[in-house]
Amino acid sequence: MAEENLTITRDLIFGHVMSNEENCKELLQLILPNIDIKKIYVEPQKEINSHLKGRNVRFDLWIVDGNGIKYDIEMQIKDDHNLGVRSRYYQSKIDEETLDKGDDYLKLNPSFVIFLCVFDPFGLDQKYYRFKMVDTENNNLCLNTRSEVIVLNSKGQHGKINVELQKFLDFMNGYVDRNDAYISRLDNDIKKYISSPEWRRDQMNLAVKLADQKHEDNIDAIEKIIKMLRRMGKSDSEIKDEIFDAFGDDFYKGDLDQILAERGIK
Repeated sequence: MAEENLTITRDLIFGHVMSNEENCKELLQLILPNIDIKKIYVEPQKEINSHLKGRNVRFDLWIVDGNGIKYDIEMQIKDDHNLGVRSRYYQSKIDEETLDKGDDYLKLNPSFVIFLCVFDPFGLDQKYYRFKMVDTENNNLCLNTRSEVIVLNSKGQHGKINVELQKFLDFMNGYVDRNDAYISRLDNDIKKYISSPEWRRDQMNLAVKLADQKHEDNIDAIEKIIKMLRRMGKSDSEIKDEIFDAFGDDFYKGDLDQILAERGIK
């Protein structure tokens, strides 16, 4: 049976077709028509590791243009009600990647975090939301952070956007305008990709990566639980029982015994 939803909204597909610089540059230009975007560098699924204790981040599309402007484009198919705090964290990681120790803050070039949503996260039925940091008493007073957040809602019915961007939003919703050269090219690129061995290989690699991430997350959780239970005065035997109850389905018994032994739980 054919797999469903093999559209531009799938992470792997979006990343693949937008790794083509021409495709990606045209999308950026549709979203930000007032910026003259020259040559760009694109890296799908770019991961930035935290230098200190903290959470790593993986950008769907990391883009740098010829003027040093940085863009993060995220495809969103599920509303987790966290775009505000996610954009804050993503922006901090963009800045962390930009500045070296001792650099002047003025070295921070403009940056954009862009969410492409198949839902309306704000419930106002707008197609295009754009955010800057402004004074709450005087909206004409802007704090120049050189950063913006843009949210596109493919289901929106209100707000003025250019015709070409509307066609891309329609494409996100599954409608292919064969009379539009850009949309036709994207659709053809998708069909070519999902019928190739590369698509199947990328799916397997993603499954392995997700499994590895789950394993790492479980190890982190086990370490935190051990510390918490030790602070509560629990014995090694009690800690072991708690860990097996919580993670027995995620690990073989011998592997879990070894994980606990390496952390001093016999």
